[in-house]
Amino acid sequence: MNNLVARVYIVLLFLAVYVVSVDPIDLKAGQWLNLSIINPIFLIYILIRGTSENILKSFKNNFVRCFGLFFIVACLSTIWAINPTESLVRLTDLFIILSTLFILTFLKINSKINLSLILFLITFTLFIDLFGTLSQYRLIAINDGFDFSLANEIRGFYANKNITAVAIAFKIPFVIFYLRNFNNKFINIILLTLISSAFFSLFLISARAVFVSVSLCILFIAFVYSIKAFKNKSVDMLKPLYAFVFPLIIAFLSFQVLEGNEADRLSVDSRIDSIINNQNDESTTQRLRFYSSALESIASRPLLGCGIGNWKILLTKYEAEDIYSYVVPYFTHNDLLEILSELGLLGFIPYALFIFLIFKINYSLIVRWLNSKDHFYLIFMSLPLIIYFVDMNLNFPLDRPAIQVYLIIYILTIQLLESESKNVQ
Repeated sequence: MNNLVARVYIVLLFLAVYVVSVDPIDLKAGQWLNLSIINPIFLIYILIRGTSENILKSFKNNFVRCFGLFFIVACLSTIWAINPTESLVRLTDLFIILSTLFILTFLKINSKINLSLILFLITFTLFIDLFGTLSQYRLIAINDGFDFSLANEIRGFYANKNITAVAIAFKIPFVIFYLRNFNNKFINIILLTLISSAFFSLFLISARAVFVSVSLCILFIAFVYSIKAFKNKSVDMLKPLYAFVFPLIIAFLSFQVLEGNEADRLSVDSRIDSIINNQNDESTTQRLRFYSSALESIASRPLLGCGIGNWKILLTKYEAEDIYSYVVPYFTHNDLLEILSELGLLGFIPYALFIFLIFKINYSLIVRWLNSKDHFYLIFMSLPLIIYFVDMNLNFPLDRPAIQVYLIIYILTIQLLESESKNVQ
């Protein structure tokens, strides 16, 4: 299998996320469309050039198996779905995710995918994301002044600020890991500046789910380094400060200087306070109501659910008294609850196993890192999982093509790191 094919596909996968559209509502549809054009071409190439043995080997990958079984259950759910048409629409999105996972798995098994290329593309696309966000921020700040009500106007190349925040936060650990490739101080300064700019953008966007994610990441780093320090007295605790916490502090101070000192401007304190004391917050109240409705739905249909893509239909029953005007909520804001309500235990179990496999590989990498004298960078590759897991429980990344692309790239990366770690041993 030509390594050039693997490189071309990975590059196209990253480019597919960036859709030029005046209307942000069209962005998600455009991203799905791009992927639906790219994937069939490479699937045909695999069928023509790949051997049946190699294709079968790719299907045996645990990630492909679990998501494939989840997809099969989703297909079967059209039989008992409230609205089969809605199920078919949703199935097209899930097939794109499955085909992307399969193609990358096939290319990983049959080609030598360069981890450095993935890290470079993540770094490059983070630069693009920041260019879009900070350029929009600069224009707003110069003309009208910036405040939190305008945060969605600096979403960059994504449909809304929440997706932008997750995409930026998800990529930061990759860039930190990329630092291990360079001993050049100039390049290190550039990358650290990029990381600081990314954190600065997160403060501007002030997405609460990402604030929770970053806080958990800091606690995780402190926890694992405490264990490492206990096991290995010579561990350097300043290195994680240098790579993660130091850029975060620089970003926070920059934010305070530019925006945080004026009462009518965006306030990080107010956003953090809204997380801690959020009983009267409308979005929190709405999420809790969605969760309650999902649990009620699950209790009534625990095994099969209401059919893939049909939660939006069923939710109108539970939200009839709270729907504002004609605005119908589409999502539970929790992927796990939504899958459980749509596919029951039959579909939830394979998807839960799919997520569990990510945790399993991360656990393996953490244990190996704790028992070795390896450099500190490896542990930062667990942070994207924390960021995704929080987003999965507070939003709906399964419906967001950009986040799914980054998740699959992450799965590929940790599999490569696991193989690299085993080879070292």
